[in-house]
Amino acid sequence: GAWLSLVSLFVSQPLASAETLPKASLERLQGVVQVLAKAPSGRRLLEGAKVLWGLDDIKQVSQYLRWDSASRTDAVLIRHFDPKSGLEDRERKITIYLRAEQRLEEVVLDLAHELAHAVAKPIWDPYDPELSAGDYLYSSLEGPGGEVEAVLQECQVGKELRSLAQFSASR
Repeated sequence: GAWLSLVSLFVSQPLASAETLPKASLERLQGVVQVLAKAPSGRRLLEGAKVLWGLDDIKQVSQYLRWDSASRTDAVLIRHFDPKSGLEDRERKITIYLRAEQRLEEVVLDLAHELAHAVAKPIWDPYDPELSAGDYLYSSLEGPGGEVEAVLQECQVGKELRSLAQFSASR
């Protein structure tokens, strides 16, 4: 049989529009982004998100952020397949949820952590029949954008902001 040619295109978009947030909520998220940008490593994360998501300004990263009871990054992968051409496009929608009930310092560190996950290009394909549980766990922990990298980013941002006398965090 003929092999189908598959082309993958990962485009990141926010899951929901920033206009759905109350003004005070959006302003608080924008403030978190501004504080993160004061740390050199935080600014690099924000610049990476700006480029990846095709934004004009790092302040627009806040449109990918929402408040919730726990911090996490949600990535939804949508496949678009054209049966006539055999081509497949993939769209990746990202939302970073930040735990609302915590001090600014903690939210900034959470954002650094979650951005490390969000801006990393996926190194595994959830539709790959060869993907093993071991490969998934290894890459989720030690691969690009995995937990190890996210914790290192969080610590680096905390160290930089502390040296700038911006804040102190207990982590």
